[in-house]
Amino acid sequence: TTGVAALSTTGGGTGRGAGGSGAVVAATSKGIQVLAWGGSTSPAARRLSLGAPTSGGGAGGGASAAGFAASCVVALGTQSLAAGDEEGFVRVWHFRRGALKLVFAVEAHRTAVQALASGGDVLFTGAGDGCVRQLSVLEDFACSDFFDA
Repeated sequence: TTGVAALSTTGGGTGRGAGGSGAVVAATSKGIQVLAWGGSTSPAARRLSLGAPTSGGGAGGGASAAGFAASCVVALGTQSLAAGDEEGFVRVWHFRRGALKLVFAVEAHRTAVQALASGGDVLFTGAGDGCVRQLSVLEDFACSDFFDA
């Protein structure tokens, strides 16, 4: 059984029943899964978006990235997302045409990344090592110390 460690949302939806669309990103022990919604709130429509990953953005599935234990996830705008993992890495993907493309992988901590927060041009990371680090979006996610407990 794969549990969900964290969730984040992207897109312009304004909430349940408002006709918006976007994506929910789930962090799991097997990686991340992007689940689309298109304004429908029916359980059947939500189950459809949990299907196998699609290639080229076909309807009914969600994009995914596997092979690591994701511990947290955050949307970086509407077309990018970041996930922290159990090894201390932060991975950044661009979401285009229904697929995820890994664009950066940065070792931010020596222990599991437990929290991510987007601050616009800075991505903050927190881990069990007591450190908060900042990754500069404008400098290819260069990592530096922000706070040490």
